[in-house]
This record gives sequence, structure tokens and C-alpha cells, in this order.
Amino acid sequence: MAERIPQSATIRVPLYAVLSSDHVTPATGKTIAITISKNGAAFGNPSAGATNATEIANGWYYVDMSTTDTGTVGPLIIRGAVSGVDDSTVAYIVAAFTDQSGDAYARLGAPAGASISADVAAVKTDTGNIVTTTNKFAFTVANQVDCNVLDWKSATAPAMTGDAYARLGAPAGASVSADIATVTADVVALPSAATIASTVWSSVMETGYTALQGMRLMMSALLGKASGLSGTTATFRDVNDTTNRIVATVDASGDRSAVTLSP
Repeated sequence: MAERIPQSATIRVPLYAVLSSDHVTPATGKTIAITISKNGAAFGNPSAGATNATEIANGWYYVDMSTTDTGTVGPLIIRGAVSGVDDSTVAYIVAAFTDQSGDAYARLGAPAGASISADVAAVKTDTGNIVTTTNKFAFTVANQVDCNVLDWKSATAPAMTGDAYARLGAPAGASVSADIATVTADVVALPSAATIASTVWSSVMETGYTALQGMRLMMSALLGKASGLSGTTATFRDVNDTTNRIVATVDASGDRSAVTLSP
């Protein structure tokens, strides 16, 4: 059965080519011309015009289909042909997916509170409380937090004499005061809050995905529109409903066998 794909979606189509001489040996270094048939129409060039497949290796090639190529509902056949090579064909069913409703919403899982929206609102409230507290910090000197320090046990500590000085230990530099000055210089040199935030959001959570991209994907799965959850291809939109963030191949149990991410 041909794989179902969303209407007007961009897809990368893999093709495997073998030599016509034995129908087994991988065909390498070939210029394979691509034509397509949409909903039973005659074969013709893709929307980009005359197109050749891009070689990967070991007889494998690929070609990219545009939203125009996949814009017609029905069978979509991609054919690769060149002299001395068996034709390579891949078929899809282009489907106009609609918004899903009903029990499919259960796939989001049970919320911690009254609803997922309520959970998100609770997180926003907690975040707001943190901001309220951190906004109370004073910065008389740039990048240094002001604070009041009481003497030992809230009272003036007696002067230390004798061997007690040894408890301070040998300084790393010329003196303890010099060490403190070095620490102060290091604190002043710490990056700004904006730099730290940029570094955190651009840090890699997993290979190929930053924290910001991961958040976009999680927001899509939790908050974006979802479609195709009862079919073979589940699609999750971004919260602004402008792009497909997650497109997954699923079976009747909702198990995912392939996932395409657009963070």
C-alpha cells in the first residue's frame, strides 16, 4: 500500500537504481531523469522543470518534491529513468488531511491539573513569581548583586589572634586580599544575562537540536493543532499554525515508526 502524505507538503523521495544487465547490481554515477504523474495524469517534469536525481551512494539517489508537486490529491508517482538502468519508481497517496477531534485528543496525555492550558498557566505564574523576586536584586556596580552581610551571629565578632590566622590557609597568590581581587575580577567578567540566556537556548539538548528547537517541538506537540492521528501520518502544527513541526508515520496503535521534525 502506498504511503499517505499531506497535500502540498515538501518531501524528499529516495530512489534505488540497479543495472538493466542483471537487475541486481547497484547503478552508480548515473544521471537519472525524474518525471512525475499526479492523480493518474501523464508523466511530466516536476514543478522545477527538467530534474535529475541526486546520488547518495551504493545505488541510492533522492529527489525533492515541492508543494506544487504534491498539491494534487490522489496517487503521486515519481519515476527515475536512464539508459542501462531499470526504472526506479515510488508511489504515494496525497491526502487532504483535516483537523482531528474526539478521542484522538487523549494522545496528549492527562494534564497535571484541570487541563493542559491550566498547567501552562501555572508554569507562567511560577515563572512570573521568579521574575518578581529576581527584579528585587540591586546592582550598584554593573553585573554585581548588592547584599547586606551581618557580622558573625548578627553581632560584632571579636578580633582573631594567634594561631587562628593559620586557619585561613596559604593564599593562592600574593595574599588573601589579592585572591579576593582576582575572584572579583572574574565575577565582573561573567557574561551578561542576555548572553547566558542566548547560550542556554542555543545549547544542544540532543544531537542536532538546540534547547530552543526542542522547546518549539514540545510546544507543537502540546499546544499546536494536530491532524492525522487516526491515520498513518500524524501532523502537529506550530502554535502560530504556520508550519508542520512534527510529521510522524504511525500505525493504528499510535506507535511511531518514522518522525520528521522541523524545529
